[in-house]
Amino acid sequence: MVCTDRELLALALERIAGSDYQCEIVPCAGAAEHLAKAAPGVTGIVVLDLETGLTDLIRRIQATMPGVPAIVWQRSGASEPSLNALESGARGVLHDSSCAGDIRACLESVGDGRVWVPQSVTQAVLNYRRCRLSRREGQLLNLVSQGLRNKEIAYQLSISEGTVKVYFSRLFDKLGVSDRYELALLGLRHCSTPAAPEATGTVATSDYPKSVFVNRPVRYSASPAVTAAASEPLTSYFHKQFA
Repeated sequence: MVCTDRELLALALERIAGSDYQCEIVPCAGAAEHLAKAAPGVTGIVVLDLETGLTDLIRRIQATMPGVPAIVWQRSGASEPSLNALESGARGVLHDSSCAGDIRACLESVGDGRVWVPQSVTQAVLNYRRCRLSRREGQLLNLVSQGLRNKEIAYQLSISEGTVKVYFSRLFDKLGVSDRYELALLGLRHCSTPAAPEATGTVATSDYPKSVFVNRPVRYSASPAVTAAASEPLTSYFHKQFA
């Protein structure tokens, strides 16, 4: 099953997968509802090409379709969304620059119960550390990444501007950023595409990152390539890193 709104991607996956896989294309808008209805009879692999609501859908798949692995298709080469997806339970990562050989290797590895990720994600696992965020910290990061000022953030969260400044100071120290600009860039790499403001002028604050990944000193070097054969040891390493 492939959840995507991009016709070219759907056609490419069908061509690359060949006769070994039967591809069912599901529009992103109704992906959650379709999966809920089809849950009892779904087998194989679910490929998710979504811009918003990805982590929640992965967790829903785990809860309603145990044993059905999810592969996330990332539209950018940034590592943070991939790490968030893996933390949520995804078993594979592909992106728009993935070649046909990588796509086949990912499908085969995940189908065999292993994890498959590109080399860039392997390197990110080694070079990044995860910082858990409280609900308020995640909301603040989401709002600052949308370009809101302190006064606007205070209004959205029903807190004072002084409290917003205190949260900023704590986030700077916790995430190792030096200013608001760096914090906003970090938020853009982790937060979903923001929804349009409601008629009341409020912005939804229910969708926010529960954790973020920030750089840490490199102590180990990644293997030159990630293949299906190397995926199983990586699974254990992911569990240790994300525990």
